[in-house]
Parts: sequence; structure tokens; C-alpha cells
Amino acid sequence: MADDYDKLVQEYQQLNKTAFVLGYTGVIGKELVKLLLSNRMFSRVVLIGRRTVTYEDDLYKDVVSGIASYFHCTSVQ
Repeated sequence: MADDYDKLVQEYQQLNKTAFVLGYTGVIGKELVKLLLSNRMFSRVVLIGRRTVTYEDDLYKDVVSGIASYFHCTSVQ
């Protein structure tokens, strides 16, 4: 069964997919990023948030992060 999983991971990695994570500094976002990085399914993980976070763990060495600018929107009547 582990061999099947490893084979699927290798096949998916060859598709060269990127995962984009919004809200990576929250509790759920942090766990999602750890899961994405540890299972190696995506060839690239991009983090988009309101602030930059520095990671010291080697698990995060290939992560790309960026700042999103959020605008205050009001309804027009």
C-alpha cells in the first residue's frame, strides 16, 4: 500500500502542480502548509497572506511567500 502511495506521489509530482495557500498564518493554514510540504505532492507551495512569516525549519526552505493587499470594500446604493 505504501508503494502505491509513493507511485501516486511520483506521478502527481511529474504534473508539476503548484498549491496556493491563502491565510497560512492561522491555525488551520499552518497545519495545511505542513501537510502540503510533508507529503510532497506539489512541486511548489506558494503562501499568500497579509504579513511575511520567517520559517527556520528546513521543511519550509522551498516555500514561496507573498503579501496580498486587501482593500476595504463598501457597497454602493
